[in-house]
Amino acid sequence: MINYDNFEHGYKGIMDVQLTDLYPIDSIEVQCLSYVDKMLTAEYRKFTERIVIASNVDNLPESILDYLAIQYRIPYYDSTFDIEKKRALVTEGYQWSMTAGTTDCIQHLINAIFGNGKVIEWYEDGTMQEGEFDIEINEKDITEDIVKDFARILKKAKKRT
Repeated sequence: MINYDNFEHGYKGIMDVQLTDLYPIDSIEVQCLSYVDKMLTAEYRKFTERIVIASNVDNLPESILDYLAIQYRIPYYDSTFDIEKKRALVTEGYQWSMTAGTTDCIQHLINAIFGNGKVIEWYEDGTMQEGEFDIEINEKDITEDIVKDFARILKKAKKRT
């Protein structure tokens, strides 16, 4: 809700004005248009709030990142990751939802978790069967825990056939 304490008595903010405030006619058409305008304005507000949050991921606190991961159902997110990995996952989360199960999705996941790496598909390497892939990671400080976490997350990212 809008806090009207900042407004002088009787005045509304630009996003709170309704057509019935501008045209106080007892017309069913004006009332209907006013209602539709109010609903569209509410949707516009939701959309712009998401844009503000999405463009500010680098400045959000960790607790908000955890909340956004739940709210937007980011499948590869883990609350135990460090804050930079969380930010990368939240930033990439929307695109991943559109590309889930593809090697492009797995490539983005590798970049978010390890910073670099490459997906090698079966047709690029003669030793694999159709549908298989391999992952090359150029990270020297990989621990067994990171590999286990990545394997667990990768199972969620792969296409289930």
